[in-house]
Amino acid sequence: MSEPTADDDRTRREDERIDEAIDVVAALTRVEAADAALRSRLRARLGVGGTDLVVLQFIARAEAVGRAVRVKDLTQHVGMTSAATSVILERLEARGHVLREVDPTDRRSKLICLSDTTKTAMQEAVGGTQDALRLVLDEVGPRDRKRLVGLLDRVVRALELGVPQG
Repeated sequence: MSEPTADDDRTRREDERIDEAIDVVAALTRVEAADAALRSRLRARLGVGGTDLVVLQFIARAEAVGRAVRVKDLTQHVGMTSAATSVILERLEARGHVLREVDPTDRRSKLICLSDTTKTAMQEAVGGTQDALRLVLDEVGPRDRKRLVGLLDRVVRALELGVPQG
């Protein structure tokens, strides 16, 4: 049996890096599948479609940190025209998912809020998931969380390069 050469060692390291990359991609695929399943259950629970759910989740996240949501915020987040956003809001309002309230700081503007029923339904549907995620993230220190966010942001940018729009 011959001694390993520098080329053999380099090939082994490259193979290990490829295996590690495959493991990371597989883990990301599992995260994506679990998230898709969660969104599917939430859509079914609320009786809404995909874009409607994106809007409801955006409002819920904003409300959770005490931020007011206006139509222009939703339009920008969803990437639709203000007319299309208004159609979505009318549908969600008709189904009792959102309320439009006068903005106390600008009476010409409306704030978009989740109805209590929808808040409760969303919390019941994902509350356990959020608690479990919080426990997992509590195990990660602030420095590692920052690194994880940076890594995930780079993954998002790489995925956005995948299929050109058009």
